[in-house]
Amino acid sequence: MDNIYKYLNDVDTDLSEFEEEQLSEIEIKRINKRLKGKMDSHNGSSSKKTMIWVGRAAAIVLCCLTVGGGAYAAAFYRKNTRDDLRIKASESKVVSEDGNKVTKEIYDDETGGKITYDVVNETADDAVLEETADGDIKLVEKVEKAGFANAEITSISKEGETLKIGVKFNFEKDPGLEALKEKIDKYSVEGEYWNATEDTGISLKTKIADREMVCWGNDSKIEENSLYLDFFVLSKTPEDYSDDENVPKRDTPLTADAPQEEFDAWFKEWEEYEKTLPDPLNSTIEVSIDLGKDYGDTYTFTTKLEGNYEESDRELISVNGGSGEYTLDGIYEYMSIDSYSMGATGLQFHGTTICKDDWDIINKTCEEQGIEYCGFLRIKAWDDLGNTYLMYMCNEPGDGSEKDTPYGKAPVDRFFAPLYDNAIALETFSKETGITYSSEWADGISQITFAIEKVIDMDDADGKSTTTVELVSEPVTINIPQ
Repeated sequence: MDNIYKYLNDVDTDLSEFEEEQLSEIEIKRINKRLKGKMDSHNGSSSKKTMIWVGRAAAIVLCCLTVGGGAYAAAFYRKNTRDDLRIKASESKVVSEDGNKVTKEIYDDETGGKITYDVVNETADDAVLEETADGDIKLVEKVEKAGFANAEITSISKEGETLKIGVKFNFEKDPGLEALKEKIDKYSVEGEYWNATEDTGISLKTKIADREMVCWGNDSKIEENSLYLDFFVLSKTPEDYSDDENVPKRDTPLTADAPQEEFDAWFKEWEEYEKTLPDPLNSTIEVSIDLGKDYGDTYTFTTKLEGNYEESDRELISVNGGSGEYTLDGIYEYMSIDSYSMGATGLQFHGTTICKDDWDIINKTCEEQGIEYCGFLRIKAWDDLGNTYLMYMCNEPGDGSEKDTPYGKAPVDRFFAPLYDNAIALETFSKETGITYSSEWADGISQITFAIEKVIDMDDADGKSTTTVELVSEPVTINIPQ
C-alpha cells in the first residue's frame, strides 16, 4: 500500500468548499470509497488523476482509511512473496523457556512459511498475591514463564506494505474475559478499535527495527478462557512521521496541474526516503500488548520474517464473473469481473470498472429534495462452509480507453478486489444487511460463490438513514483446488 501521508503532505488542496459547511457522513462515505480504491492500489500508481483525487478529498479521509490482508486459498497456488505473505498455524511449538520468556515456533502447512518468536510477560509487580480468610495478603507464587496467560502468535501476513498479526492468550483459569468482551463490543459499536486504551484498557505498540510504527486493533474473539486479537501495522509509516527531518518537503505545493515530470521527481524522493526505513522482511518486529493488571499486564512478542522473498505477480485465472451497473441522479458505476487469483493472502477478483460522478446534479438533487445519498458496487462472496465475505475494490491503471456514461465520458480502469477484513466496518455492514461477514477466510473451503451487489445509502429529509443492497449480477461458483 502506498504511504497515505506522502500524498496528503504537499498536495495543493482547495479547502474553501469544505470550510463553509461540514460534510455529511454520507458524502464522506462516498468520497472515502472512491479515494480508498486509489490509495489501496498495490502497484504504486502515481498518475495525475490519482493526485487530483487525493487533493480534493485530503481534508476528510485521513482517519477513515483501512487496509488489511490474511486469507485461505488453495495449497497449489499458495506462495509467499515479498508483498503477498502468510504464516498461520493452529498450534505453536515451544522451543525453549527461560524465566518469564518463552520461545515458540509456528509453521504454515499451506505456504511452507515458518517463524520463531519470543514471548515475554511483564506484570506490574512481578508477583501473584492472594488474600487469606483473615484478610492477610500472602505471596502465592513468583510470576515466571508465560505469566498469567499462555500467549502466542497465531498468524502474521503481509499484503503490500501492511502487516496483519494475530495473537492469542490462553488463560489457565477464567480471568473474567466476558467483562473485557463487553467493554470491547461497546466501544466497537462507537467505531473504536480494541486498543482505544482509555475506553478498553488495552494498549498496543509495534516496532520494526526499534522504530515505532502506526498500528491499530482490528478483530477480537473470546472463547471460554481464550482471547484472540488481531491488528494491522503500516510498515512504512513511522509514528514519528511528522517530526522526521528526512521526510521529503517542498518549498511550494505540488498542484494537480503540475507536469508529469514534477510528479515523477516527487515520487522518486519518496522512494529514496522509504529506502531509509526498516525492511519488515529483514528486521526485528516487536509487539507489546498491555491487557491490564487483571489479565497479566504486558505481553511482548518479538520475531523476524527472515527469508529470501521474491517479487512476483499473481497468476490470473480467467472466469466469466458477470457484470453489473447502476445509475443514480449524478452517479454512474460499472463493474465487470473477468478473472480471479489465489496467493498467500488468499483469493482476489480482477476486472474492469467505470465510475463517473456529476456533483452538480448530486448537490442539486440533495438540496431540492432535502436528502443525501450515495451508491457503490462491491463484491459479495460466500463459501460452502456457510461463511460470507465482502471484497473491496482497489483501482489500477487501465489502457487509457474511455466509455460513454450518462454523465459524459469516463476512463475504463482495472481493479483487483481482496478480502475486506476491517472488523469494525464489517460490524456496521452486518447491521445494514443482517448478514454476519467474516474478516478471515475459513480453512478447508472447497467452493466459493460470488456476485456483484449494489449498495445505496440514503438519508431522507428527516435525517433517517436507510441502506438497500441487491445483487446486480448472477452468482458464479468456482472450485478451490485441494
